Amino acid sequence: QAPAPVGPELKYPSRPDLAGAWRTDAPNSPPYVQFVFEKHDGGGAPDGADSGAAAATWRTLLTIPEGGLFGREVADAVIENGRRFRGSASLGMAALTFEGELSEDGRSIKGSVEIRAGENVQSEPISLVPTVLANTVSGASSYETVLEAMGMKLAIGLSIADAGEYGWVGVADIPAQGLKQMPVIVEHGEGGTLVVILPVGVRAVMTLTSQQDGAKLVGVFQQGAVSVPISFERTSAPMPGTKRPQVPVPPFPYTEREVSVPCEGGHALAGTLTLPQGASAERRTPAVVMLTGSGLQDRDETLVEHRPFLVIADALARSGIAVLRCDDRGVGGSTGDPTNATLRDLSDDGRAMMKFLRAQPEIDASRCGYLGHSEGGITGPMAALRDQEEGAPAAFVVMLAGPGVSGAELLPLQIERIQKAAGVPPESMAPLVEANRRLFAAIREGQPAQRLAELIAEGLTLQQRLVAERGGVEPPAPPAPDSKEVQDVLAQLGSPWMKSFLEYEPKDALTKLDAPMLALNGDLDTQVDSEQNLVRVERIRRDAQKPIDVRRYANLNHLFQPATTGAIDEYGTIEITIDPVVLEELRRWIHATTGRAAAPPARNGGAPAATPAAPGAR
Repeated sequence: QAPAPVGPELKYPSRPDLAGAWRTDAPNSPPYVQFVFEKHDGGGAPDGADSGAAAATWRTLLTIPEGGLFGREVADAVIENGRRFRGSASLGMAALTFEGELSEDGRSIKGSVEIRAGENVQSEPISLVPTVLANTVSGASSYETVLEAMGMKLAIGLSIADAGEYGWVGVADIPAQGLKQMPVIVEHGEGGTLVVILPVGVRAVMTLTSQQDGAKLVGVFQQGAVSVPISFERTSAPMPGTKRPQVPVPPFPYTEREVSVPCEGGHALAGTLTLPQGASAERRTPAVVMLTGSGLQDRDETLVEHRPFLVIADALARSGIAVLRCDDRGVGGSTGDPTNATLRDLSDDGRAMMKFLRAQPEIDASRCGYLGHSEGGITGPMAALRDQEEGAPAAFVVMLAGPGVSGAELLPLQIERIQKAAGVPPESMAPLVEANRRLFAAIREGQPAQRLAELIAEGLTLQQRLVAERGGVEPPAPPAPDSKEVQDVLAQLGSPWMKSFLEYEPKDALTKLDAPMLALNGDLDTQVDSEQNLVRVERIRRDAQKPIDVRRYANLNHLFQPATTGAIDEYGTIEITIDPVVLEELRRWIHATTGRAAAPPARNGGAPAATPAAPGAR
């Protein structure tokens, strides 16, 4: 809990309309919400307005750090008279609908947010006050540190500024957690200290004192049961790991077309079709449907500022291969309810993408295939098998870190590999791994909810003890089976997706699918272990006498980045999005499989995604 602020009470300036940044007026009460309304002068007059007045266009950006939303555009936002707004966004499995109106004095926005999760709907009031973005304030000071806690080292960047009538403002960068320019709450504390609050799930509070005329900020970092000293030093250098050199920049030697893919359930997937230079009805091209990993993903599979599907699409399009990638249902511009979707449902979405792709005049329908990452390595073969059974076989299937075993078999080893990469001794992690193995087996066996709650409580207790042991603190009291903490986990494990993931055996599709297949894995993949999964995929295909090519890469992680340990917290600190060797293999194999020699990558315009890493970047 943050100390109560002791600084002067702010009287926010009046604004004539919504333009600018706004934040929740009670930042210490989660969740922290920030809207940015960008106003751009237009060239015409709105209906009923003076013909001499220029109509304005608006762009609305939403940030909710606790929900992992950072500067997400509200695509359906409507601004009325510059003073009222409404719009929606997805947050986890919930759909949020906001509406609000500028007060008469222009110093606040009052409104509400409707939260819809499945059948449950609730409405909460929301109040926003004016603020400014820290990067727009002159004289902002930037600091960096490496926090050491719970046996881990975490690089943190912090920029803060006194914004006058708006009070203190700030942002934080934590590359390992994918947090970039995250708004932080900055307040005056007792004794001249600054209290900096990171509005994440379990809020972190830093109580800091300026030293050496502002060259250092020294104090205490607190989060949950953890309390450790922290010391920032002023810097002018960018945070390491915040660059993404493989993200392509225009102009591009290909065409991007925004599309909407209709699906059987009545929803539509918003996506991007990338067409190689020269593709036409007379010169049709091979093409790929890209299927994302688990969780709610956008079309670029964005994670910790990396956009792997964008990088792959760029590399393939430059070499003459078209790509269709879409936001998952309920994400970005896509409609549909993701809360009850199973693996089968997601594979149906993939099939809808394939049907749409094959109907495009520039596409050779006989040379279209699926490329799926992680969960997409399950739904891709599922979709391709059903296409085959209905007489429209895919030309190929690519599995990037795709599972070869059921989720119930995969997850215990995933937990073990992640703990090992974090430096947890085998004897410490063994009880936790075994507890989770029993839990997943019990779910597959259909054991009653009470028994599952007991197993979840056991696993959470072991996890809390492990964290406390590494942090040198006392563990909290064990959660009871009927506690909210346990019941929330039980609800997650009982979701239709989780049930389908735990139970589904990839062997059936891998055995029956006739299409040529390429399976790739990194040896430092802690989420889909290559020994457990890639080896199994190859064995299943060879036993079934089906075509299979396998590529196993040393020192690459789950995202196919050059890594040191494969730990998840490395993803954001590595600047390479996907190793160029993997991009080249995808390009070469797809061309070889679809019967055409690989073309050299087009380089006329833009930075090609396949540019090799600079020496030392690995």
